[in-house]
Amino acid sequence: AWGLTEILPSGSGPMHRQLCESTMFVLQGRGHTLVNGRKFEWEKGDILFVPLFAWHQHVNTGRETVRYARMSTAPLFHYLGVYREERLDPPPSWERADQESGPIGKVILKRDEWTRGNWESQGEGATTLFEFDYRIPTTRQIPSRIEPDQIGNMHRHASEAQIFIYQGKGFSTLNHVRVDWEEGDVIRVPLFAWHQHTNTGDVPTIHMKNTSAGLYNRLSMLMRDAKKGFKGGDVSMLKDDFKPY
Repeated sequence: AWGLTEILPSGSGPMHRQLCESTMFVLQGRGHTLVNGRKFEWEKGDILFVPLFAWHQHVNTGRETVRYARMSTAPLFHYLGVYREERLDPPPSWERADQESGPIGKVILKRDEWTRGNWESQGEGATTLFEFDYRIPTTRQIPSRIEPDQIGNMHRHASEAQIFIYQGKGFSTLNHVRVDWEEGDVIRVPLFAWHQHTNTGDVPTIHMKNTSAGLYNRLSMLMRDAKKGFKGGDVSMLKDDFKPY
């Protein structure tokens, strides 16, 4: 699921927790988030990850309205019939909260950390990986980079994905549809949809992929099908070749 949230200056959201993981990409403003009693400060370009069932509250500490893109695995938990949300201010015990949510792990990725990481060459460009150390990771967050005029592999996977464009411009092919994008846009890739990303600009594109792959992996359902060297054409002619991720 993807949404856009705003918090007015000196404002805050409710203290709450939900049975899903969520990712917050800060588009504007500055503030902090309390996660099981711990404070994590953020500003434009930072990314915050809230673990499964951890208490959290977002606070605007700046002079302008905070705006952030929110991505979560809530729809899948709804589909499985196990989603729940609770609000309480404050929780009776942060130690009890840690026991219920498990290790907090890595919560914040600062802008410089994820946009200037150690890029590793992949078939779809280059990526940099981070370990988050949650008890039950249900999402995967993967910063990726595509050089100018580079085209990634045509591929699909048994998980949805939201892709936030931090830098550059280009287009993605989703099955037979071309979707143009630029800095600040979000592309949603449906389950099992063929997709391929192309950089049409003069600078490398940098984007953050947020997927539900962690949950599908836990359910032993995470599969992937990639067609190296496929540079456009009729995807209906591609043969299935799913393999474990």
